[in-house]
Amino acid sequence: PLFAFRNLRELKVYSDFIFFIDDEWLEEAATAWPHLQQIEFFARGDNCILREPWSTLDGLFYIIQNCRDLNKLSINILVYPFYPDAFDGVYNSNITSINFQRSDMEGDPDDVLQTLLTLFPNLRDIDVWDGKSGLNAVRKLLKVAKRLTSHSSPECSHGPGKTN
Repeated sequence: PLFAFRNLRELKVYSDFIFFIDDEWLEEAATAWPHLQQIEFFARGDNCILREPWSTLDGLFYIIQNCRDLNKLSINILVYPFYPDAFDGVYNSNITSINFQRSDMEGDPDDVLQTLLTLFPNLRDIDVWDGKSGLNAVRKLLKVAKRLTSHSSPECSHGPGKTN
């Protein structure tokens, strides 16, 4: 029924239980709501059952491709590396932070980070609620990469008259 609201801009769902959204639902949502700016699914409380997410980067890809104004993302998915040519130039430069909640990942953290930076080139922060999630390693790599990038940017270089 919600898919009928074609101009939906914000989708925020709060629940005391983890709800599972699959890639097919994300594809339908991306088609139905091209003006979507925020997607926030929050499962809160001690009643949350930890299970592997049903949605993946495949489903999120549809959101990125169709919802060009998306600027806020909080979702529970399974993250894994893609090959860069699989993106076909699709990315979202509006998103700087993603709340992956209880998401997990498969694959090498370096490859996962490269995938996320290809999809979200301005990504600066990843939030993960589960301390055991492999995404914590990706989060640490992202912080290091952003720190190194900021130190090599022109505004951080020392010009005439400046000292270390």
